[in-house]
Amino acid sequence: MQLHLVYDLPSLLGDIYRKLEPGGLLISKTWCFADLGRRPRLLFAALKALGLFPPATFLTEAQLCQMVEAAGFTAAQRIFGTRPQNPYFVARKPA
Repeated sequence: MQLHLVYDLPSLLGDIYRKLEPGGLLISKTWCFADLGRRPRLLFAALKALGLFPPATFLTEAQLCQMVEAAGFTAAQRIFGTRPQNPYFVARKPA
């Protein structure tokens, strides 16, 4: 699931949490555009303003993990990914 493309992320995370069975996993590959360098951020923002880029949310990895944890999941953590701006991460609904 690519959470950067979701308009109301807190609401979606709450829905996923409620529907997921205890002990279930949320696994996501989400771009963290706010962790990119200044030039790519400006380019993507300009493209977004022109309607040439999807309505993505610009979050840092830390902000994304905080939102996942605020929804009730255990600590979200990077499981793999070679670039800081597009991690795969996993979080668990407590059993």
